[in-house]
Amino acid sequence: MSSMEYSGPESLKKPRKLRFIAIAVVIILLLGSLVAAYAYLRNPCVITGQPAGMFLRIVSDSGTPVAGALVSATHAGADVNCNGILFWVHSVTTSFTTDGATTWYSLDATNAGTYTFGVMYSGHVYNLSAGLEPVSVTCATLYIPSGRANVTSTEFKTTCS
Repeated sequence: MSSMEYSGPESLKKPRKLRFIAIAVVIILLLGSLVAAYAYLRNPCVITGQPAGMFLRIVSDSGTPVAGALVSATHAGADVNCNGILFWVHSVTTSFTTDGATTWYSLDATNAGTYTFGVMYSGHVYNLSAGLEPVSVTCATLYIPSGRANVTSTEFKTTCS
């Protein structure tokens, strides 16, 4: 008998070995999927909502709007870690001068995070920070010359009063 004619038990081992490998791969994939599903259900990525707005006003200690204050407003977006994936939002700085007529200055609030304000007026520098909350309007008031500040965050509003 030539070796070509007889395949014997050796040929039976190869299909069994391949079948075992295929079943092992399927089991590993199923286990991996179950672990991932469990991790997601334990820590789902929930985004509760965008902030409803960020408003700033610069007023005198008596409450009247101040003209000529130089404002630098830096919005540092929140770094969000969602199921091991880090979403980073960059910082944006806006500068303007108060006109004395505008009561509330509306600022970009499309991402959560924090605003830091630097205000120059009459040779003095004032600093203020305010965090942005989901589905809430943040209203920040800086009183000059005392430097007193008031920051409020109210859910389900769109303006400051």
